[in-house]
This record gives sequence, structure tokens and C-alpha cells, in this order.
Amino acid sequence: MKFLLIFCFVIGSSLQCPHQDPNLLDWNNPTAWDGGTVPQLNSDATLIKSVKLNSKPPILRELTIASGAKLVFDPTTDVHLQVHAIYIDGEFHIGSETCLFEGNAHITFLGDVGEEKILLVRTGGTFEVHGSRKLPWTKLDGTAPKLQKTPDILEGKDNLDFCNDKCQDGLLVYQIEPNSGQLIAAHIFDFTVLNEEIEERINQFVDYLGDIPVDRIVGIGLKKQIVDNKKHDLTRVFQAIEDLAHTDVESQLRGVDKGSAFALLGLKGAKSKTVEVFEANVKAHHSVMAKLYHGNYAYVMESYVRNLGMGCENKVELHVYDDALYRPTITLLDEVSTWLPGDKLIVASTDYNPEQAEEVTVLSIPSSHQVRLTEPLKFTHYGNIYKGVDMRGEVGLLSRNVKFDSEEALTSDFYGGHIKVLKDFASVHIEGAELEGLGQQEVLGAYSIHFHMCEDVSQARPWIRQNSIHHSKSRCITIHHTMGLIIEQNVCYRTIGHSYFFEAGSEQNTIMEGNLGLGTSKPPPGRGLIPTDTACPTTYWVTNPKNSFRNNAAAGSFCRGFWFNYPDFPLLPDSFTGNAYMLNKEARFTAIHQFDDNTAHSNGGAGGFWDNILKPNGKSEGYNQYRPMKNPVENNCIADPKGCEDDCVYLRRFTAYKNVRQNAWVRGGCMKLVESSFSDSLSSVVLLRNMF
Repeated sequence: MKFLLIFCFVIGSSLQCPHQDPNLLDWNNPTAWDGGTVPQLNSDATLIKSVKLNSKPPILRELTIASGAKLVFDPTTDVHLQVHAIYIDGEFHIGSETCLFEGNAHITFLGDVGEEKILLVRTGGTFEVHGSRKLPWTKLDGTAPKLQKTPDILEGKDNLDFCNDKCQDGLLVYQIEPNSGQLIAAHIFDFTVLNEEIEERINQFVDYLGDIPVDRIVGIGLKKQIVDNKKHDLTRVFQAIEDLAHTDVESQLRGVDKGSAFALLGLKGAKSKTVEVFEANVKAHHSVMAKLYHGNYAYVMESYVRNLGMGCENKVELHVYDDALYRPTITLLDEVSTWLPGDKLIVASTDYNPEQAEEVTVLSIPSSHQVRLTEPLKFTHYGNIYKGVDMRGEVGLLSRNVKFDSEEALTSDFYGGHIKVLKDFASVHIEGAELEGLGQQEVLGAYSIHFHMCEDVSQARPWIRQNSIHHSKSRCITIHHTMGLIIEQNVCYRTIGHSYFFEAGSEQNTIMEGNLGLGTSKPPPGRGLIPTDTACPTTYWVTNPKNSFRNNAAAGSFCRGFWFNYPDFPLLPDSFTGNAYMLNKEARFTAIHQFDDNTAHSNGGAGGFWDNILKPNGKSEGYNQYRPMKNPVENNCIADPKGCEDDCVYLRRFTAYKNVRQNAWVRGGCMKLVESSFSDSLSSVVLLRNMF
């Protein structure tokens, strides 16, 4: 009996993994495809059977998964699916909730403006994405300081008095002692001399490089230009640099022209450590930066060019830093053992300017609660609780092993792919995915993730959790006339227009818990899908009170963190004849279901804003006339509020700081801020009672 039980458990466990289904056919099996032909380059393909994606697919225009068919990604095969449109009537699986996908999957949407660029889950469709489970975001546990402008060891702005002349030409050569990081010698070699002097100058340069001792750090930077109109043969100069720093490759300096930028750092005797960067004269202002890490120090050399019509100004800067400061280690509140070297992070601003959020890369994980970064921080990020106000900045994970992104459109910078779910889908769950550059500014209704007119989904209970959605061209997650959605622990960064978006005002029974939003930005001139996108882009744009908000953070928006404003009646299409789920003016008299333990900081307007009425023209204006009452529908409060009892809204443990205009602007009937913490705003809390 014991053996039998174990055997059944093994079989049952294996069937939880979609890719282990023995009935799956290979991608290249012709019988799986409509027409009996395996998909070809730039073709439209329809899948009619269940298939494992276990080989490299060609670029496709359309991929349709027919009802009864199934596409399953194989975790043992790194897959990059490039496609204009995916239509799901059957099933699409990347892992499952009980068998997470631990391979690498990459889906890229292709196409220009006017072309379909979509993943559409239609009636009866299943869309299941379950990437590796990683900590989605945490907070600093201690302040992370910016790199100070004055380095601890050496600061060199051309580093020599004789180099201060902006018209000085040539190559600057530095020698640095690696054990102390101290500058030993520096020299500038000007090759714009007369013909009779050039050979002597070249000999001086070659001899100088040859005399540099082994194991010394060498830096070479270009200042302004190396020769006038390339009139001298500098082959021996290039060869000397290649002998010093390169193995079997030519130096990029051979392609130099006036106005180019060039920097090289190396360790003499160890050519494999050489770092060389070059950029031709391609724009008015440009620079290149070479970085070398050796021993306890970080060596950084920048060649900067500012072209000024007939001439140019070029400077070379060399800095030597303590490597522990240049590539800092930050301490975090939660265990981050699921993060990996190479992962991209976003560190939230903790100042008034939301643009102080910084994208960084993980170099290593020194301990379970620490991350070392590949680059210094440009801004200081506060990481402490100050006088009872939790001002610890958020740190979000952007990288995931399942990625959806978009090819840039030829005629627009604002036309990405989008994921859209329609009514009566069978199942949708998305976790552990990265969505970069999705959404469209040209088309209303094309958002990164969009539940469109799905109505009551409480039985299917879809959820979106632990994803990163960043550099979105239009919103992060849009809920449109959909009830019962769960949105948990997502990271939303750098979005055009409102980010977490309740579109019509009918959306309810949504659970918004543990999400992070930051970098909510204003549309460029001439863009903006609705008036409030341009007037006041907001991270959490909420148009119905019948929703729950717990432990969310609005950590930097151009305008507001949370904005609760309701229409008198849901803004549904004129052609819609179904259930609106809200009576006229019902929202005015309905208490917010829950608003607990949320945070707003570093927003350009208010941290939290409870006011205005959303108008049919898309503008939000006027006093909200909000007066929550107990059981407003049953007690007929909408028609006759005088005989009804007030209900109170409790905004519990709301933390808001460093919001430019107000930490909280609250207008309504019985509205109570409970156990909340506020600091550092022009007007910390504004409470306004409606007169009825």
C-alpha cells in the first residue's frame, strides 16, 4: 500500500506541469496545424491540436490557437516568439500555478501603427503565465547614499594644469599605482604639430608607453582631436596602444575624427582587462566612459565632446574611487535570495522629485538582505523611519524569466503590443512576467494588460500578481467594466498616463493589494487618451468606491498617487445595453470598501486625493458631493438622502510624505483618517466637508 500511494503521488505531481502532458505534439508536427503545414516565415498560422513549443519558431504575422487546441511552452527550450498578433480561443500555457516555469520565454510583438499588435484572449480562451517566483519588491533598511562628487582617492579634470586650455589637442596618458590608487604621472601628446616635428612626437609617445612599468594602471583619453584633417600617418601610435592594451585586435582609435570621443583604461601586462570605448562625431554633445575595476578601486575615465560649429570643446576626466563606494551595497528589509546577478531593479525616489527614481543592476547578493549594484547611485534614497513616519524607499524587481515586449514601430514611439481579455474567457492568471514597452497612445483601449468589458468574473477569479510592467506606452493594468479581479504585488514603473486604471466607474469587488507604482508620467504634447491623463496623471486612478486597497505604494507620479473620483453613472459605450452594475449617483452615497496601510510619497500633486466628479466628457472637476450612507440602495438614499444614516469611510494607517502640494486632500461626508502618518508637504492634510 505504501508503494502504491507513492506511485500515485508521483504521477499526480507530474501531471500538474503542462509541458509534461504526454499527449502534446512537437511544434514541428504538421498534423498540429490547420492545412497540415508547419508555420513558415511571416505566415498566418492556426493551431488545431495541443503542441509543445520546443523549437525555435519563425517570425509570424498571426498565431491563432483554435478552440480545443493548446500551446505549451517547454521550459527546457529558450523560446523567442516574434509575432504581430496572437488570438486565443483555446489554451496558452507558460507553466502553471503548481508548476512554475523555470526556463526562459520571450514574446515580442511586431508591427507598425495601424497593424494588429496584440495578444487577445477571446470567449472560451485560457491564458496562463506562471514565471519563476521572485520577491516583487521590498523597502530599503537603511539609507542608500549617492556617490559624492569628490572621490576619496583621485579627482582629475584633465588632471594637469597644462591641460586646462580648452583648445589643447591630443592624447592624455595617465599612470596610476594600483595599490594606492594614486596618480603617478600624466602627459599630453599633441600630434597636430608641423611635419618636421611629427616623427619626434610619435617617438616620444611610443617610448613613453613602452617605459610604463608592468602592473600599472594606464588611462588614455582623447582631447579635442588627435590630428588636423588626418594629415599625419599615426600608424605607430595606434600600434603602440595595441601593443600595450590589446590582443589581436585593432584599437578603435584608428577610426577617430575631429569631434570623436575616446577613452581607454587598462592594466599593463594584463591585456584581458582593457576597457576601450569610442564614439564617432555623430551629434552635438556626446561622451564615452571607460570603467575598470581592479583591486580595491574603480577607475573611471570620461571623454566628453561638445561640438561648437567651427570648433569643438573636449575634456577628459579621470576619477579613482573606492570600489565599495562606487559599486555600493544596499540593505533591504526583506530577504532577496530569489534575485540574481544581472537583474534590473528600480529604486524609488524619497524626495519631492519623482524623477529621482533610479534603474540599477544587481552585481551580486552579498547576503540574504543585501544587494550590491553595478553602478553608483545618482541620488540619495532614504531608508529609515523618521519620527514615526515610515520613509523607507521602495526597491522593485523589473527582471523576469518570462518577458513580453514590443519592437519599436517605424512611424511612432508610442505603439507597442498589448494584452486584452474579453468577456467569457475560461481562465486568465498572470504571474512572474515582465511586460516592457507595451500599450499604445494612438488607440484608446490598447493597454499593457486590459480586462475589457468582462463583467462579473468572480467565478473564474482571475488574478494578476507579482509581475513587473515597465516603460509602458499606455497604462499598466486597466480594469474596464470588470468585477472581481485580483491585482497583487505588481511593480508598475514608468508609465504614460494613469497607471492602475479603473476605466468606466462600474468596476467593483477588485482587490488591489501590495502593489507598487512609480514613474507615472504625463503624455508628450499632442498625446493623452483622456483629459485627465494630461491634466493630472495618477498612479491609482479609482472611479468606483466598491473596491479594496491594502498595502499599496504610490511612490512617485507627475501629479497624484491615489485619486478617487466617481462618475454619476458608469461611462459605458453608447451601444452597451447590459448590466451597468451601478445606479445613477449610487457611487456618491457608497462607502469605500477598504483603504488600509497604503503609502504615497514623492508625487508632484497630492499623495491621496478624494474629490471631483468624473464627467461624461472625460474631465474630472467640481466638488465630489460625496456622502456615504448605510445601505444606500436598499434604503433609497439616492432619491431621498435625508432619511438615511451616514456611513463612515475609514482611511486607516495611510502614510504620506514629500508630496509637493498635499499629503492628503479629503472631501466628503464622514471621512476619517485613522492612525495615519504625514510629513513634509506644502499642506500636509486638507479636510473638507461637503455641505448638503
